[in-house]
Amino acid sequence: VASVCLGAGLFSVSQHLARSQRAVSRGQMALVEAASTAIGQLDLDAGDCQIFVLDSGDLMFRFFLDPAIKAIAPDPQRLARCYIQSESAPWFHLVDTARVERSATPPFSPVRAGAAHLRSIPLGRAALVFVNLVPGAAPPRGVGSHYLALRNGRFEDVGDEVRSGARAVQFECFRAPAQCP
Repeated sequence: VASVCLGAGLFSVSQHLARSQRAVSRGQMALVEAASTAIGQLDLDAGDCQIFVLDSGDLMFRFFLDPAIKAIAPDPQRLARCYIQSESAPWFHLVDTARVERSATPPFSPVRAGAAHLRSIPLGRAALVFVNLVPGAAPPRGVGSHYLALRNGRFEDVGDEVRSGARAVQFECFRAPAQCP
């Protein structure tokens, strides 16, 4: 009888956790779709192709936004050379192997692993790249730097505000201090 009661209790808890995770995942998917829609409107052909997706307020979205957005893009190849991040870098970027070297220049900094840095992992013509954004670094303002901010459930282009200095962007490192710049 005790085993049945314990089993029923654990089943109830696991159902609650599953429902909670489903709600969180659906919320993140709404953010991914909104960001993908806004990115679809950007001219990504010129310059460096860095996309900063700001103000989501969702830490899990921020962790995986680069590969999540690229996974649902109508034309993933269009985004292959782009680094997509928020105020912090995601766990990893998935980029064309020709763009791996971009990760060694500001506002990026390699993720530390003891005295070394995490190396990129090649995956055919793409690579997983592990970087941090340097806290206090100036946001890139050149051609190819794009800024989107969440406003009323949509991501809107705020690039002119960032480039003019009217909008500040504060980068942060969300990893353990030993891995940050």
